Amino acid sequence: GSGLKAVMLAAQAIRAGDRLRIENGPFANLEATFQAFDGEQRAIVLLDLFPVREAHCLVIPVQHQPLLQDLEPDLCAHLFELARRTIRAHKRAGLDVLAHNVIVNDGREANQHVPHVHVHVIPRRGGDTLATALTWGTRMMNIFGLAKRRRRLDRLAGLLAEHFPES
Repeated sequence: GSGLKAVMLAAQAIRAGDRLRIENGPFANLEATFQAFDGEQRAIVLLDLFPVREAHCLVIPVQHQPLLQDLEPDLCAHLFELARRTIRAHKRAGLDVLAHNVIVNDGREANQHVPHVHVHVIPRRGGDTLATALTWGTRMMNIFGLAKRRRRLDRLAGLLAEHFPES
């Protein structure tokens, strides 16, 4: 659907460098330039073009699996390790962040629009609950100002890449 296309076209990479291809599934045509955060290149971390909050990231395994239950335990652990490092990068970069939501929508009935496992890492600050809830429901409807949004994401990508921890 259009939500899937929006996500596929929307993701921005945190680090510039080599291209890593998603094996197959809905993220297979994602043309983002990035460098994996590990030597194994099992997953990527991207900025979401339609963020719930600024610097909202997605951690996506290269291996296509629609549901979390289908991942090997070590890959599942790896995704959450990258989520942890993303949280550290947000804080080290000096972003206005007090907490994070780490979310997996696992299955269509759980609001999973893209049938490929991915972990949302959403920075939060105090007093943003209403804005976060409203943005979550309407975020992919906002197609205006994409060029400006991409420039903002490019700046954030550089900042996060600079502060992304090795471990």
